[in-house]
Amino acid sequence: MAEPDEGSDIGSALSSLSAALSQLSSAVVNQTSDEINARVTDPLRRASEQITDVAERLGSGSSARPRGIEATREALLDAAAQLFAEKGYEGTGVSEIARRAGYTKGALYANFASKQELFKALIERELARSHEDLESSLTGASMPSGADREAVQRQVLLTLEANLYAIRHPQMRDEVLADTRGQLRRIAEVIARTHGEALAEGQEPAQDYLDDAMVVAAVESFAALGTMLCDDPVVAEAVTRSRDRIIGRILGSQD
Repeated sequence: MAEPDEGSDIGSALSSLSAALSQLSSAVVNQTSDEINARVTDPLRRASEQITDVAERLGSGSSARPRGIEATREALLDAAAQLFAEKGYEGTGVSEIARRAGYTKGALYANFASKQELFKALIERELARSHEDLESSLTGASMPSGADREAVQRQVLLTLEANLYAIRHPQMRDEVLADTRGQLRRIAEVIARTHGEALAEGQEPAQDYLDDAMVVAAVESFAALGTMLCDDPVVAEAVTRSRDRIIGRILGSQD
């Protein structure tokens, strides 16, 4: 979907304002104060929001930020990932996401129909990224450090947030469960390969590998949470070593 045109946005905002003011004039002449409030408040509010969005876009017009659709989507998803991890889904508003990304709400809604759609797209992106790093992470059997560790921690928080969202919104449970099963299957495929078993396209991993995948997922999550919650580097290192030993045994690299 293309970025909203600033000229047409200005015209639309001014038209909305003009219509609202016309309603106000008519109401002042012909109606009571309660009727004025009912007929005019919402149109004026909407017109004000449109004008504010256009003003914000014009104010940032000299920025060097790329204007491509994909660049905008990625910036919005990055901002959402940070805020959902910091404040949770329910505690984050679309205005905050747009502001953190350096765009307006109009740009956000041009790319995502709702906050829920943005959240779903974010979870899909994070799962895809997690899958890309999965094999090297498991076969290396070590927790990442620095910026990579922060990315892993953010993924854990987003996964927890997705699960909490599904618990609170039953209509999302099937989708979240399907994503979880897909992730476990991919972990099982990696474990099977480390044991010398290459799965054919569409072949389900053996149940033993799926069981091991559940253990790996639980250990990875616990280790990431443990290192996030613990300020003592000695304890954090002990958690990491425990994680390495458990996954090493599952992968067959340790006795």
